[in-house]
Amino acid sequence: MSKNDVDFALSDSSWSCSDLQTNIIKLEPKVTKRKKRVPCSKFMKKIETLQEIEEKCQSYFHRHLDNIWQNLILTERHAALLYQAAQTLSERISSSFFFVYLVEDDKLVNYQKTLDGNIVRGEEEEINKLSLAGSVAEKKMSLLIEDTENYRGYLESLDFKVDEIKSIICVPICDPTEVCLAVLEFFRIGVSTPFTSEDRAYIVANAGWIGAAIHQSVYNQEILEQERMKSKLMNYTQKYFSGERMAIETLQNMGITLKSTITANKLTIYAIDKSWGEPLVWIYREGYCVDHTELVRKNLPMTMDEIPKIFTIVINTGEKVVVTSSTDPRFGDHDRHKFGTYVRNLVLHPTKTHKGHVQGIIALLNKDVKGLTPKEEIFLDIIGDYCSLCCIHWQYEIRILKQKWSIIELKTLLNHNLAPCHHETKLYIENLKTFSVPEGFDSLTWYIHPEEVDSIPQLVYYMMDDLMGSELLSKECLAQYILKVRSAYRQVTFHNFQHAFNAAHCMYTIIKRNMNVFTEMEKKGLFLGALCHDADHPGLSNNFLMLIKSRTVLLYDGESPLENHHYYVTMAILQETKIFKNLDEKSYRDMALEIRKTIISTDLAVHFRLRNESFQLMFENFNFSEIKHRDYLKCYVTTACDLSGNSKSFSVVKKLTDNLLQEFYHEGDTQKSMNVKPLSLMDREQYDYVPKDQVLFLEVVVLPCLEVLAEVLPNTEELLRQTLKVRQKWIVIRDRGIEYWRYISRRPGGSMEARDTEPISTPEPH
Repeated sequence: MSKNDVDFALSDSSWSCSDLQTNIIKLEPKVTKRKKRVPCSKFMKKIETLQEIEEKCQSYFHRHLDNIWQNLILTERHAALLYQAAQTLSERISSSFFFVYLVEDDKLVNYQKTLDGNIVRGEEEEINKLSLAGSVAEKKMSLLIEDTENYRGYLESLDFKVDEIKSIICVPICDPTEVCLAVLEFFRIGVSTPFTSEDRAYIVANAGWIGAAIHQSVYNQEILEQERMKSKLMNYTQKYFSGERMAIETLQNMGITLKSTITANKLTIYAIDKSWGEPLVWIYREGYCVDHTELVRKNLPMTMDEIPKIFTIVINTGEKVVVTSSTDPRFGDHDRHKFGTYVRNLVLHPTKTHKGHVQGIIALLNKDVKGLTPKEEIFLDIIGDYCSLCCIHWQYEIRILKQKWSIIELKTLLNHNLAPCHHETKLYIENLKTFSVPEGFDSLTWYIHPEEVDSIPQLVYYMMDDLMGSELLSKECLAQYILKVRSAYRQVTFHNFQHAFNAAHCMYTIIKRNMNVFTEMEKKGLFLGALCHDADHPGLSNNFLMLIKSRTVLLYDGESPLENHHYYVTMAILQETKIFKNLDEKSYRDMALEIRKTIISTDLAVHFRLRNESFQLMFENFNFSEIKHRDYLKCYVTTACDLSGNSKSFSVVKKLTDNLLQEFYHEGDTQKSMNVKPLSLMDREQYDYVPKDQVLFLEVVVLPCLEVLAEVLPNTEELLRQTLKVRQKWIVIRDRGIEYWRYISRRPGGSMEARDTEPISTPEPH
């Protein structure tokens, strides 16, 4: 009960109707004179003390008060229980009838009892409307009208039928913080005696108890709700730290709990990834499964320039942002389509690292009610802190796991890649003295003769010395580098050092014909990337490694796991041999970036994505001075070099195809042993359809790439012309039928009969 309630409950007149009329409406001429307010101490001598009133209240209401409000905590039926309390008070003061109003969002809502005994919601009105209950709720003071006849004009203006109503008591119910929770109105009609000040004092005293009880019940409800939320969060974190749940599942559960608690329509989590230098943003949006909702990561990340600009406010300040309207100036028109839905309002909350840097953003779209209540703000901060702690632990866990996987991969690499001994290096350098470049080496369609395969390291030395000789440290360092690269390639049928040499030779020839097109750093990156683009290739595809959950996939989480591994091996060899002199740290990073772009673009999935973005541009609006255009060109150059085996004489093409199919069929046989149906290209039982597949591959993948290259770099048209001839050869074989294909496949040097080789051993999944 508030201080005002105490003062006015214990005074003779408290808040008289003349006070109400002074603030709301002009008084009628017939008005009784207002009595003076009597101090509390005098009034306590004049009538019963509060203790005496409390003793009188040891009847029904006070005997059942604890049970009533304990029930309120359990059921949260405030209106029904208030109605029950008002009925008890009404019986005590012998009122004819009464009304119960609840204060909800600055409105008074009337609750009434139906014939079947249920308490239902009735009409509602604004608190500041001209009404007794509204005025009492606004002033938070009790009101006693002993005789309505004296205030006929005023009461009639409030739609009261004065002829029927004799006397009125209207009392607010406030909590200890003086917030009005409800209003009770009691009426006597007919010839009944008027309400007395003792009746009002009794009601006011009990209203104070009721307000305190409601406040306590709400407080207890808050504690129970916090306990439930604490239990949920503890359950999530315990399952995460015990290993029962992955971090993304834990974040998903916390996010969905947050979404339902603050009644948002859509949840999105943005994770900032700085592992590759330039920050990327991975997006996790809600996806619906059969029996639950889960967060699904989009296939491709966004750059910092592509995310909504309002996110930069959160990233720069580290504070949450609440947008209550789509017209908010912080929320530009160009940002609206990036959320995938119409945005009415928006809440953004950061998750942070242990150093306070923003590592992610929780986005909640289209709350049912704009803005955040204090309770929702507290809950949002708690969830944000839990998510931050989960992410911090997740990052440390990933670092530890990656270190573990890295050690395993390095041990595997060492088993396959022994460094050359001193005698081998010395012999290699000696052979350089008698080495000569083969005839036709400057042609894009040249391919090494089988008798010259042993001279590949010398040819690589020649190309590197020709392109960057002045920047190389020494012959011995370069020799060790080349021999280590050769050792890094496994003895598989196609993705071996000979294939790498072929790609490097094609790249060397293209660079030599376009020396003024590429920068010195681009030349290094393109050539070294082509030479090492399949280093430590296991002869298996990315899809197969993902199928068996290989450690390579786990180590290089995301797109292109094999290509990322090739890049890792490349940089490990470079860091160990240090073949370049006078290369500062920045230049080394720039070169590493060029190498990475080159190697990653050998993944056809990456090539197709970039081709969709750039194909038309390369023919119409290509500009050498645009960095993005140059990146597109380098991607096409790299893909052309990787696939240049299709641009040789047909006998070479046929042999390379056979070698590649051996790898494919080994993978397909292993998939069959796992009860997985392989792609037709990897199924040896579909060998009869190789010519058809080759024509399709050339037309869909190779020729479009070479057409772009010939358009931008006309001196590479030789590749396109030879590939067209090869395609025509495959078309002839395809059109002559399966029997002809089987016949030429069994000719000496071209046999591809089904082999009885054992399926390749499957790496143990992690």
